[in-house]
Amino acid sequence: YVAPYLSKDSRVVLCELHPSDVETLRENSKDIFPDHQNVQIQPQCGFQFLRKEAEERKKRVAAASGSEELTMCLIDPPYEHPSEYQMIVQGLFDATKAFQQGTHILWYPLLRDNISEAVTKKSRALIKAKSALKRCLLGNTIYEIELDIVGRIPEENSSGGDEPGTSGSQKEPRSKRHSSLRGCGLILVNPENSVVDHLEADVLPAIVEAYPSLSGDDSR
Repeated sequence: YVAPYLSKDSRVVLCELHPSDVETLRENSKDIFPDHQNVQIQPQCGFQFLRKEAEERKKRVAAASGSEELTMCLIDPPYEHPSEYQMIVQGLFDATKAFQQGTHILWYPLLRDNISEAVTKKSRALIKAKSALKRCLLGNTIYEIELDIVGRIPEENSSGGDEPGTSGSQKEPRSKRHSSLRGCGLILVNPENSVVDHLEADVLPAIVEAYPSLSGDDSR
């Protein structure tokens, strides 16, 4: 989605921790960014890279008398363990301190917390993380969207995927599977006004048109 809006000189860094997915990401990036020469694939934890990059960026900004390039940071963790919710709080905090001219986007899942104890723990961890984010990001503009789609799409089109980190070798019939995912959310930190306008004028109406009974909540 963002590739057409990037200049050919833009620096693109994609982080992937799982070795089996690094080569897939590398091959896909060639199709997504065919005209970009500065695309880097980092086989490491994105949070660790972000913290290291934040420290290096501070040094570069200081050496350049305070100048800073525009940055967009998309954080899309696997959310396989509740501890990752605390990591996103620290990661976004580090990013906003280092990249003050940047827009930071966090994707997160909305889970059906009545599925299992593990899923319930993740749902509670998300609530705590969002509360902590609002406290540590005071002074920043925060725009949030949540889309709740559970029970609002036909059964044959709904995803009954496995829990993250579990094996899919023995799958139940689709009609008997219950996905823990009931929707998703986005948190945008310091988005440009044009981005918010585009979301409200074009993106959200298109989603509501596709799913008329969809409930959505957005707030600055």
